[in-house]
Amino acid sequence: MRVLYVSPESPLIPQAGGIATYIGEALRALRSAGHEVALLSWGPPSARTVWVQDWLEWLSPDRLFWYEEVPEWWREHPGFSRTQVVSEQIVPVLRQALDAFQPDIIEVTDYHAPLFAFLERVRAGLERQPCPVVVFHHGLSLDTWINDAQWPGDEDILEDFHREVVQLRWADMVLCPSETAQQRLLELGIVREKMAVVREPFTFPVEQKVFSTCRTRWAHLGRFTYSKGADALIYHLNQILGTPFEPTGLRILGEAGPSTFREVDFWERYQTRVPPEWHINTECIGAYLRESIGDLLSDVRFVAQFSRSETFGYTTVETIAHGAIPLMARGSAMAELVPAELASGLLSHVYADQQELLRVLKFWSDDFEEKRCLWRSTLVQWLHPDRFAQTITRHYTGLMGSWRSPETGALLQRFTSRDVTVLIPHRNDFVNLLSCLESIYGQTQTVAEIILVDDGSLPEIQQELDALRDLPRLRILLQNNQGLCATRNRLIDVCRTPWAVFLDSDDRLAPEFVERCLTCVESAHAVIPRRQNFGDNSNVYPQTTIGSPLHWVYNHFRMTALIQTACLRSLRFDPDLRHGEADDWDFWLRFTMQGYQAVTYPAPLFLYHMRSGSMSWPWSTGQALRTEGLLQARLSEARLDTVWRRDAELGGLWRSLLQARRLAEKS
Repeated sequence: MRVLYVSPESPLIPQAGGIATYIGEALRALRSAGHEVALLSWGPPSARTVWVQDWLEWLSPDRLFWYEEVPEWWREHPGFSRTQVVSEQIVPVLRQALDAFQPDIIEVTDYHAPLFAFLERVRAGLERQPCPVVVFHHGLSLDTWINDAQWPGDEDILEDFHREVVQLRWADMVLCPSETAQQRLLELGIVREKMAVVREPFTFPVEQKVFSTCRTRWAHLGRFTYSKGADALIYHLNQILGTPFEPTGLRILGEAGPSTFREVDFWERYQTRVPPEWHINTECIGAYLRESIGDLLSDVRFVAQFSRSETFGYTTVETIAHGAIPLMARGSAMAELVPAELASGLLSHVYADQQELLRVLKFWSDDFEEKRCLWRSTLVQWLHPDRFAQTITRHYTGLMGSWRSPETGALLQRFTSRDVTVLIPHRNDFVNLLSCLESIYGQTQTVAEIILVDDGSLPEIQQELDALRDLPRLRILLQNNQGLCATRNRLIDVCRTPWAVFLDSDDRLAPEFVERCLTCVESAHAVIPRRQNFGDNSNVYPQTTIGSPLHWVYNHFRMTALIQTACLRSLRFDPDLRHGEADDWDFWLRFTMQGYQAVTYPAPLFLYHMRSGSMSWPWSTGQALRTEGLLQARLSEARLDTVWRRDAELGGLWRSLLQARRLAEKS
């Protein structure tokens, strides 16, 4: 079996990250089991200067595919987040790796969704997927933000959350290192049938004699943040100061992260929350190398492990491997790896009271070394690299036997451009209309018809429209002013082809719009390309949140997409939305709630005229309030639906978090 690992974190670069540890352990385990392995990774040019030579030699040049991040990447993708730019840019090097290594399995991390762009291109028929794609669930940036009591105001970062979840949904298999992690993905809509629990492997160092009487300190391993349990550590440390279990000192191993509370970061929070006389007993080591952890824990008895978002914790395993005991609460991912005989050593809650904490400390202090050795021997068996390799081999062999390569749209295509009509609602915009029509006539494939409904323009504008009636395949209809939504309904009613494209009179289509979108129509009810602005700015919007909880938070979609006419006739538009409320947002939400499927096309084929003073920009108070009322009504409907309830609840929660952040910024 040939496995290609795709990860920005790897053992090539000295670091303490858990993903890098997993990649190194997995590479060794599978290679020792007789499989072939390769690594695709990336980073800044400076990363090459610190590569670990042993790993460089171990992988060999034909098993390492590296791509350097350069500043030009970001300039090529205005409006994209950093992680999406990476996902876009590694597609060529992935093709190179697939051709050169010819893997049977691609395994990728979920964090920051590095394979999202490739899988989106596969769905659009632009790439061939030669083998199954497996995502190993190491953690989501979404959960890191939430568990750090943060929520981003930047929509680019919110898009990152979405891509992580969608990459999991698109994967052929998802591996979880714990039942706790699996349950979290079930909450996000990942189907149980394609998930499997596989414990991460670990090579334990040779056991040396440990004298527990020399271990009198506490420690914290990993980034010192709220999500990693820094606040819970402060809470418990204050409970034991002055008791027989008071440690002689605390060693913080990891950089202090930012705090969203009154203090700047958690190191400052720590200093303000423990007695001043105890500051001299605290060492803040900061970042550390994994090979130094044995020395750093040599005098440590207990290590606080109160993380809120771990899927698996190598710091917990290393704590036990190097002679200390991790303090944890029930319900955490690593609590699953506590032998039944030692379950009394778990706290009932992350913020348990003093009596409970003292009970747990006494439990471990009695026969400390015997209990640690029992726990260690259990983990040696459960996490043994050979056991991991056998489990992975079983899952991957089964997946390879049942997997079928997705067909490309080009092979399946039944419809042509003669099955497409462009629908144009128009009112008093003749100058922009000419450029709009020019973009339609400039298509690489000719559409069947262009239908324009004029919604009560001034008489002089209607006279100018009369001069266009001789243009080929253009049908012009007039009506007294009824509003945009009513005009769209009439356009739907008079459309005579199975596919339609709405295009406002001041917008344009890229020349390849029809040709490219038609390659995807066999697998969806709509094909939504990326949108690129022109006018006030030139931002590109990825257009990927369709069907996501994040679509309840914000909307970058417009109506310019290739859509089945039957779908349009089923959904229609509400004529009551006459003032520029988010009728397009409402349409795509209803589209999803009715079970329709859309494919996003990863190219800016829709050119949107972004200009101040238009109906959409900037919004008036009335537009904002009526749109919010519309969204809340749709959320209420979705919460009553057994299929969409989960996404609606998440979307409503995330929307409230964004509003809370904005309120805090204004206060």
